[in-house]
Amino acid sequence: MLIQRIGGKISWSADSEPKHIVAIDFDSCRLRLEDVESLKPLEYLEELKITRTRVDTHILEAVAKLTPLKRLSLLRTDATDVGMVYLSQSPQLQELDLILTNVTDEGLGALRRLRTLTTIRLSTKMKGSGLRYLAEFPVLRTVDLSGAGVDNDSLKWLGDIKSLREIDMVCGGPTLDQTGKQNLCRLTGLTCLKMDMIFNDDHILTYSKSLPMLQSVQVGGRFPSDLSIAALAEANVLRELKFFSAKKSGTRNWPRSRASSALSPYT
Repeated sequence: MLIQRIGGKISWSADSEPKHIVAIDFDSCRLRLEDVESLKPLEYLEELKITRTRVDTHILEAVAKLTPLKRLSLLRTDATDVGMVYLSQSPQLQELDLILTNVTDEGLGALRRLRTLTTIRLSTKMKGSGLRYLAEFPVLRTVDLSGAGVDNDSLKWLGDIKSLREIDMVCGGPTLDQTGKQNLCRLTGLTCLKMDMIFNDDHILTYSKSLPMLQSVQVGGRFPSDLSIAALAEANVLRELKFFSAKKSGTRNWPRSRASSALSPYT
């Protein structure tokens, strides 16, 4: 099969006969336009990874014509703003990974035609002003800021995303100052917050307890203090606190009760 000859990996459907190709991973593969065009007959292809390779606008134009596609990763490619103009025509795209690409705020604006997008992972080239476009994605639930060069002031635009439920800032994102913390508190519909504690102090966890719908807090890099864990325990709907680093990780689920046993989840 052509896909495998150029180094691609195929995933097949598990619950249907005959089997259908549902996902393709072209990690580090040298793709040509005709390679992508050959995927068009795959009626069940929902996920495509084109990562750590070169892509031009013609390839992205062909990707946009893969009508069943729901999840696309362009991680570590040279995708540009022009390519986003073509991707904005993808009819069913729900998840898009742009981390470590050349897509800027302008490219994010070009994607506004995507009406089905629920998850986006932003490029390192984005500087913050483009976040204002995110409010125009009607069903956007998850924003990954890990690789984006956003600042504290630009976080205010996230408050305009009424459907937003999860933010990921584990591997980067801004070091939150007073303005950033206040902007974070505007996200009243947030249910999951992922933070990197190497770049942020424990006060951010104290602020997060004011988010009325917050159910899961996941922190990495540095273990949170007992005081910040105690503050989180006061959140009535919080169900989970996760900590992860290169050396250890832990998870604690707790009930609504503010019992003292909830204050030391990693013993």
